[in-house]
Amino acid sequence: MVRRLVFLWLGVWLISSLTTLSGAGGLSAWLSLDAGGVRRGEFGALLGIFAYACVHAPFPSLLHVGLNGWVAWLLGPEVEVLWPGRRFVKFLLYCIGWGAAFHLSLGWVLDGLFLAPALGGSGIVMAILGAQAAVYPERRISLIFFSCPLLALFLCLAFLDLLGLLFMVAGQGQGVAADIHLAGAVFGWTWAGGWNRYPMPWSRLKEGHASRRAEANARQKQEEEMELDRILEKISVSGLPSLSAKEKDFLNGRSRPDKKSRHGTG
Repeated sequence: MVRRLVFLWLGVWLISSLTTLSGAGGLSAWLSLDAGGVRRGEFGALLGIFAYACVHAPFPSLLHVGLNGWVAWLLGPEVEVLWPGRRFVKFLLYCIGWGAAFHLSLGWVLDGLFLAPALGGSGIVMAILGAQAAVYPERRISLIFFSCPLLALFLCLAFLDLLGLLFMVAGQGQGVAADIHLAGAVFGWTWAGGWNRYPMPWSRLKEGHASRRAEANARQKQEEEMELDRILEKISVSGLPSLSAKEKDFLNGRSRPDKKSRHGTG
């Protein structure tokens, strides 16, 4: 499936490159994600919400489609093995949709920014990298001049995309859809359960809160057991009529869970 996607990228890239000879922007202009056009309700722009991930910058640009195709060809099949068939199709569609939604949302919130057409499958590539890094963090990937752990490469690229996003927000973007790249990275990492596989900076806070809550529940349970023993002792000595209204309410509250558990099974 993923290698068919690479061939699709190459085929669409060739067609879009040839159609630029007409001087009207070619196929890439029709299939790109145009936030301004979507806001105006243009049909072609609506098509680009999902089609943008299938088209890349036309000739003479080779790096865009070439790099995306190389990484997808290299790492994509293993992600497809992890989530085969329809699950991988969902992975791709959700990734594309999430990237488009993030891009359009930024264009809506930051009026005047993120309105330039976006195109390319880099969001999918970052999602593939994120999923692989979450599942196989220690795996080494060989680049042209060196090799490095996959997790380190992913975090480095994600940081660069975050930096690029900050520059875009400041109005100093360089024509790279860093927001879609970053959305793909977060999606792939999340899809593979990366947040649960590794301790995050906020993990200790969550663990501390859970520990304090467990201790409070244990103390409350112990106090309730002590109160129950005291009331039962009082009943054995002075009888049930000696109980106050508060003590009777306590006994009724203690007995309700038992009744629910008895009637809730079967």
